[in-house]
Amino acid sequence: ILSDAKKLPIKKEVAVDVRAHPVISTDPDHAFEFRGELASLRDALANAVLIGHDVKPILKALAQSGPIPRNRVFDTKVAAYLLNTDLRDYDLERVAYTELGVSLAPDTQVRSVLLWRLKQLLWEKLKSVGLTKVFEDIEMPLVPILAQMEQTGIAVNTKAIATLARSCTRELARLEKKIYELAGTPFNIGSPQQLSQV
Repeated sequence: ILSDAKKLPIKKEVAVDVRAHPVISTDPDHAFEFRGELASLRDALANAVLIGHDVKPILKALAQSGPIPRNRVFDTKVAAYLLNTDLRDYDLERVAYTELGVSLAPDTQVRSVLLWRLKQLLWEKLKSVGLTKVFEDIEMPLVPILAQMEQTGIAVNTKAIATLARSCTRELARLEKKIYELAGTPFNIGSPQQLSQV
């Protein structure tokens, strides 16, 4: 357990898992639970690539002392999604079991160290299917932006939305009228049974 971020042996990349407290893994063999000020941790990690599974909550936790950090990130959850978009569940336990055959214990230090293995494996798979550009140039730059949007929200022009809704309602009514004219009788357009009879 560390409370002084200056004592973390920060390297080019760090794996981060946030539960009750951030756990920082500075290499595949070492992890430290951090219980100090998040502002100091944020500063210590400023130039590191953050490796995590669902990095947005990590960025939001580090943003408690300021804006969302703009670190480069490697999100293993996004990598797993790109490699298999058919899954419904991309939580770390499932991805670790599917990709590495490892059943995870709730120990956050094990979780953060495991991220190194997962990152390496998923990166090789992304390369083998030609998805590294999509991952690096599209998906990863979006992570901090989406974290910022989740944290601060987005502005919605309610007047424009209301105008659009009225326009859609009018257009829908016009199309329904035309359908009824072509069919020769009104019917429930949403009913496959009635539609089959027309």
